[in-house]
Amino acid sequence: MAEAQITGLLKGTRLEEFTQFTITDQGQLMDEMDRIRSRGYSIDDQEKNVGMRCIAAPVHNWTGHAVAGISISGPVARIEDDAVAGLADAVMQAAPALSAAAMKACPGSQVRQCSPLARPAGPLSSSPCSMASARMAS
Repeated sequence: MAEAQITGLLKGTRLEEFTQFTITDQGQLMDEMDRIRSRGYSIDDQEKNVGMRCIAAPVHNWTGHAVAGISISGPVARIEDDAVAGLADAVMQAAPALSAAAMKACPGSQVRQCSPLARPAGPLSSSPCSMASARMAS
C-alpha cells in the first residue's frame, strides 16, 4: 500500500493503545511500515497482548496485491528474540505457496470465480496480525 493511501486511511484516526508496546503515533507507524516493507515481514511484538508475539508475511493475489497474510504467533517465552529471524524465514517461504494457490484459483481475469484469497482486500481488521499483514501491501 502506498504511503499516501496509508496516510489517507489514518487521517482523523486515533491509534488505540492496547499495551505499553502498541504504536500509537502515526509517524512511528509509518516508520515501522517502512521497516516492514524493507524486510518483507511484520512483527507484532506485544502490541495487542503483553507476552504474545506474531510474525506475519503477505499473501498476494494474481494482481500482486496483498490480500491475506500467514503468521505464526506464540508467547514471547517461546518466540524469543533470537528465534524471530528463523520463524520469519519460515513464514516468508510459506507465503508464496499460498499466493500461488490463490493465483491457480483465479486464472486470467475470471475474478468472480476467484478464491477469497484472490479477491481484493476489504477494510483493515483491528487484529494486530491482520494489521501487520496489511501493512506490507505494496
